[in-house]
Amino acid sequence: SINPASGAAQNFTNPVTYTVTAADSSTQEYVVTVTIASASAKAITSFNFTNPSATGVINEISFGINVTVPIGTNTTSLVPSITHTGDGINPASGEAQNFTNPVTYTVTAGDLSTRAYVVTVRPVLPLAMIPVPAGTFNRDGVSGNDSTVSAFQISEKEITVEQFTTVTELANPSSSFTSVVDGPVQYVNWYHALVFCNKLSMREGLTPVYTIDGSTNPADWGTVPTAGNATWDAVTANWSADGYRLPTEMEWMWAAMGATSGSGYTGGTYTTGYQKEFSGDPNPTTGSDPIDNYAWTSGNSANTTHSVGTKLPNELLLYDMSGNVFEWCWDWCDTYPTGALSDYKGAASGTDRVGRGGAWILGAEVATVAYRAEAHVIPSSQYDFVGFRVVRH
Repeated sequence: SINPASGAAQNFTNPVTYTVTAADSSTQEYVVTVTIASASAKAITSFNFTNPSATGVINEISFGINVTVPIGTNTTSLVPSITHTGDGINPASGEAQNFTNPVTYTVTAGDLSTRAYVVTVRPVLPLAMIPVPAGTFNRDGVSGNDSTVSAFQISEKEITVEQFTTVTELANPSSSFTSVVDGPVQYVNWYHALVFCNKLSMREGLTPVYTIDGSTNPADWGTVPTAGNATWDAVTANWSADGYRLPTEMEWMWAAMGATSGSGYTGGTYTTGYQKEFSGDPNPTTGSDPIDNYAWTSGNSANTTHSVGTKLPNELLLYDMSGNVFEWCWDWCDTYPTGALSDYKGAASGTDRVGRGGAWILGAEVATVAYRAEAHVIPSSQYDFVGFRVVRH
């Protein structure tokens, strides 16, 4: 016999003695010790900041953790809250760290094996991007002159003074006609917009779109020209890159008319959007809604720009697509080709770049969806009525 009996539950927190009794009544004792095997689990399961509120994205293949925080955040002393498997982590959760450069966290398992995670904190610009669906529209009222545009994202509002100076680290170029940091940056030439796009892409870990003189890094481009510059004019665009860029003229027009959400759109080709007297016009064939509800023009601006997003948005919830400032587009100015176009990117060369949308200093007649500022919008020149917004895939 054996005591305790086989099948009887025991508490093995401490060693348990089993006694075996033979037929001649002799006995043999066995001491059973249960040892729990050391666990090998060692993973960070969550990584968060409270101030500012930010959640890390954990990659269990590369063992990297990326956290985005608003531009302006002091990254020299951030306190993470970390959950993990395993016996311990170093540095510990709740300890302030300097995240100016990546920080390595090491998780130790019960079996003393370790795994290192590299945490990268990246300040990003608070920039709302609105998705624009693909679609086809008539661009000028001529039958067959239809433009097809692939899906993209566009910034909800025009780029502000604060956003521009923060990203580019350049001085505020805007004139006295803009007195607020949340007003649209103006007095920026087309070249300035390229610098902003690539610098913002680099800040957010995206692939920059523009290459000038063999480099995508604006630090290599030199001072932004204020006169015509053949090197900068020869910029190339990587259209498959996921970084920020200027909209093409057709992308801008499609977004301004509201795309497939635009008033008067009934499916298929949008045939009436180009007629809109302003972006957001709910009655494109009658023009019965007052433009003053949607746009800052010379009729209501009091001779200055205004904070972005203070008028009504269009159907895509985009603000200031008409009025406030004209917006730089990618395209060289030229006469449109006739017939159907697909993801048209403008002429191969030219003298002026396209501006769209109207401005605070000009009348309602130039704030229409169809109007293009195609003369005297020289890429090297700065105007107090021209700014920009950005797009990306």
